[in-house]
Amino acid sequence: RKILDTLAQKLMVMQFVEEQRKFREEKLKEEESSLEEHREQGTLPKYIKGIQTKTLMMDAKNKRENTPTIKQKKKKLYKKKFQKREQERVWGEISDWQMKI
Repeated sequence: RKILDTLAQKLMVMQFVEEQRKFREEKLKEEESSLEEHREQGTLPKYIKGIQTKTLMMDAKNKRENTPTIKQKKKKLYKKKFQKREQERVWGEISDWQMKI
């Protein structure tokens, strides 16, 4: 009796596994068929492509026009202040250069 019960349980498990496998295979076939449908559609005619690109360009232009402008502050440039030693050295080099001429 116990042997029959274990055999019945094993058969049920095997049937369940087989059903799961079939379900997965069907799902994969559906996905593949949907991909093939997309491939079969092919390219769009030229006149439709032109209309679509024009509308996309207009949408992009309208978005740019409708966005608020951001004003940026200009960075102020400051001259580097020489320290006395550097200033003396630079002026000394300039005066030496002028004396040579």
